[in-house]
Amino acid sequence: MAATLIADVIEPSIFTAYFLQRMLDRWAFHQAGVVSTDPRIDGSIGNGGRTINMPYWGDLTGAGASEVLSDTTPLTPQKIAALQDVAALNFRGKAFAANELAQAVAGSDPMAAIASQVADYWIMDMGTTVNAILTGIFGVELATSHTHDISIEDGDNAVAANLFSPQAFLKAAFLLGEHEQSLTAFACHSVIYNEMLNQELIDYVQPAGQSGTVPMYLGRRVIVDDNINKVAGGTSGFKYSSYLFGAGALGYGETPPPTPVETDRDSLQGTDYLIHRRHFVVHPRGVAWQGTAASTTPDNTELATAASWSKVYDDKAIKIVRLLSNG
Repeated sequence: MAATLIADVIEPSIFTAYFLQRMLDRWAFHQAGVVSTDPRIDGSIGNGGRTINMPYWGDLTGAGASEVLSDTTPLTPQKIAALQDVAALNFRGKAFAANELAQAVAGSDPMAAIASQVADYWIMDMGTTVNAILTGIFGVELATSHTHDISIEDGDNAVAANLFSPQAFLKAAFLLGEHEQSLTAFACHSVIYNEMLNQELIDYVQPAGQSGTVPMYLGRRVIVDDNINKVAGGTSGFKYSSYLFGAGALGYGETPPPTPVETDRDSLQGTDYLIHRRHFVVHPRGVAWQGTAASTTPDNTELATAASWSKVYDDKAIKIVRLLSNG
C-alpha cells in the first residue's frame, strides 16, 4: 500500500480557508474581542506598498466651550480634523516538514487536522508578534500616559505593593478615566494569573453558545499568554507587563498572497514539505507605524523598537493600558 503524501490531502485553494477559520476560532485575543477584523485592512493589503493608511476623524474636544446664542453675533464654526493612522504590513512564511505532520494524515479529515496544527503554530507566532508590537508602543509613546508601574528593579525582594492586586488593576484601568469600562479584556503572563488564582480573584463563566468556561476578573475576560512581556529586573527577579484592552483595540486583516500554500517533496530523503505564506496586519489602533523595515516588511525586533511608533489618537481613545508589576 502506497504511503499517503501531504500533497495527496492538501488542496491549497481550500486549505487557506480551513486555516484562517481555525486560527481565529482558537486565538484567544480574537475570541475575547481584543482583535477585530477590519474590512479596510483586508481591502488594502493587496494594493502594493509596505503600509496601510487608516484615515479617521478627530474628535471635537478641542472645539472649545459652547457659545451664547445672539441675534447679532453669529456662531463660530469649528472644523473636525481628518487624521491618519498607519499600519505596517506583515509578510510572513513558514515551511513545515512532513515528519512533524505525518500523524495528522491519519485523521478522519486530514486536511483539517493539518490545518489545526498549522493554526496552533501561527497562534503562538502571532502572540510573539503582538508582544513585540506592545513592547514597541509602550517603549516611549504609551510609557507614561497608559502605564501604571508598581514594579521595582529588585524583584526578588518585592513586597505586596509591587505585586498584582485589585487596587493596582483598577489604578491601571482608570488611566482612561471615565472610559475605564471600555476595557473589556485583561492579558497577562501565567505568573500573574497564578497570583490572581492565589488571591481567589477569578470567576469562570460560560459564554453564550460555547461549551467551555472562560476566566473573568471584574467583568473582564482574562487571556493567559506567556508571550507577554517578562523582563529581568535591574537587580534581581522579573518585571511583568499585563495589559487591559478595549474591544477592537487591535485591528486585524489578512489577504492570502498569490501563492499562500505549496507542497513539495524530497524524494531521495522521503520528506514532504508544506510551505505556508501569509500577508496580514495586526495593528494597535491609535499608534501609527513610522518605522522603516530593513527587509520587505518589519520583523519582530523592528516592531518592538520604540522609535518605530507615534501616538496619533487622543489618549482616552487608545484602548490599551499596561500594569507593570513584579508578579
